[in-house]
Amino acid sequence: MPTELLFYGQIASVVIFLGALFAVYRSLAAQKDATIQALKEQLELLKLQLANAQAQTPDIAVDLLSKRVKSISDELARLNQDNLASAEQIQGKERDLESAKSEMAALRAQIARAEQLFSEFSCPKCKAPMLTRNYHYECVEYGGREIDVDHEVVVYSCGLELVDGEEATPCGSR
Repeated sequence: MPTELLFYGQIASVVIFLGALFAVYRSLAAQKDATIQALKEQLELLKLQLANAQAQTPDIAVDLLSKRVKSISDELARLNQDNLASAEQIQGKERDLESAKSEMAALRAQIARAEQLFSEFSCPKCKAPMLTRNYHYECVEYGGREIDVDHEVVVYSCGLELVDGEEATPCGSR
């Protein structure tokens, strides 16, 4: 039995050695394939660079530059049109602003006129509203003649009473 055990041990060692040898071979073959692939890619890159260098003759460079100039000119024209559109919008807004200012001035004039009219219909001392304004006439004899005299009577809510512009009853707010 010890001889058989030695025999099987030697067979197992040979199988393990062959397996390790196969793994090393596989690894070297994979590295070789990777190197070949990297060299192919580098060759393709160099071919592309060569084609670009051949395509960059002075005539082609001039064509590319003229296309670039045309592109920039087109962009400047578009920007100029945008600027004109913006200027038109600004002018429109300025017209709207002037219109609003003129409306505001007209409203201020109306307010001033309303305040002036209100002052005619309010107490000159406390600004209380007017209740009544009546006109009475009386016939008077003066120098042998009859004269019609008109009297204005104004009454305010504060109690002030003016007869012909003179205070008949004082303002109650003071």
